[in-house]
Amino acid sequence: GSRCIQFYLEGVHCVACVWLTEKLPEFVPGVRSARLDLGNSVASVTLGPGVSAARVAREFARLGYRPHPVKLSELD
Repeated sequence: GSRCIQFYLEGVHCVACVWLTEKLPEFVPGVRSARLDLGNSVASVTLGPGVSAARVAREFARLGYRPHPVKLSELD
């Protein structure tokens, strides 16, 4: 029952941004993983059951990035 959502993040510019955004599972219960592609500023987040994309977007915004949903898909 995992889902993966991708967000384009405005404001990403360095490896510290990668480090911070990839700490997302520590801030949001139920987030299983977060990976940021620095080259295209796209974060891929794996969500467990009960975690909303809106909750993840709010956390990215709180960290200082403006999130734009790109894609949501179901994982087996």
